[in-house]
Formats: sequence, structure tokens, C-alpha cells
Amino acid sequence: MSERELSERHYRQMAKELWGEFDGWTYWHYGADMRPDDLPTFASLITIWQGKRNGRLVPSWDDFDFYDFKGWHGWLNIYEVTYDPFDYTVRLAGTNVDELYGQSTQNFDRTLMNQVYAETEVRDRFDEESCRQLKIAHITGPLNILEKTYRSVEYLELPLSADGMRATHTIEAVLPLKDL
Repeated sequence: MSERELSERHYRQMAKELWGEFDGWTYWHYGADMRPDDLPTFASLITIWQGKRNGRLVPSWDDFDFYDFKGWHGWLNIYEVTYDPFDYTVRLAGTNVDELYGQSTQNFDRTLMNQVYAETEVRDRFDEESCRQLKIAHITGPLNILEKTYRSVEYLELPLSADGMRATHTIEAVLPLKDL
């Protein structure tokens, strides 16, 4: 690889890119080499994730231990991702996240999660692109749970890959934001 190609690759891995805005939501993509302090709310989680990469673009789910997530447990969901067609299943649902949603989402697939969310089409496209391209996803907006629009939330989605080609799992952190 030439020096220019390496430089461009590094830039893509560091880059922050606005993916879109829709109905009060803002969608961002980040490269794997992003500076954790660019998202201070999630800096410690990003640092853990980056530390598990071991020279790869992204870590795999097998690289993590339950104790790696000390302080984050209730705010995390772990998804298993499948393709053709794109789908995911919540394999581990954080108790604090379920409290925000008003129900347990353990073992929910994309169809069931779409019955929880009020807005789904844009989020589905964003999630699929994030997983296929192994991008860190950051989303902020109103918690539009059907019949419960009551606060703003911030999502961080960290891709995990067993084959280095596309996400096989994701770690999703969900935190409420202080309403203004």
C-alpha cells in the first residue's frame, strides 16, 4: 500500500460523517480510529472497544468478557446481526434500557423492535449501512417509543465482526439525555 493509500485509509478510519437528520434524530458515522473524547459520554466504552481490536479494524464478540463492561451493564444491548435480508436479534438487553423502553426487548428481532420504535425506516437503513461498513454509529434524538415520547436519548453502536468483513454482533449503549 502506498503512503497516500495508507493516509487515506487512516483518514477514513478517523472520519466523522453526518449520515442524516430526520424527524428530530441526528445520525453520525465514525471511523474505528476515532478519538474517544469526540463522544465524551461514551469515551470509556469506546476506549475499551478500541483496546480489543488487536490490529484489526474492529474486535469480535469473543474478545470481550462480562467484566469489561463494568459500570455499563444496565445501559447496553448486545445484538446478533444477520444478512440477506438484514436482521438483528437482541441477545442481551440492559435493564436500564428496558426501563426506558417500558418493556423487555430480550430476543426481539428487527420486526419486533420496529413495533417498539415509532420511527423505523430511516433507522433500519442507517443500522444496515453501519453494520455492512463496520462503522461506529452515534444517534441522538427523542425517544419515540410508541405512545411514550418523553425524553431524548443518545445511542452508540459499536460493530463487532468475526470475519472482519461486516458486523456479526454490535454493542449498543443507550443513555437518556437531560431534557432542556
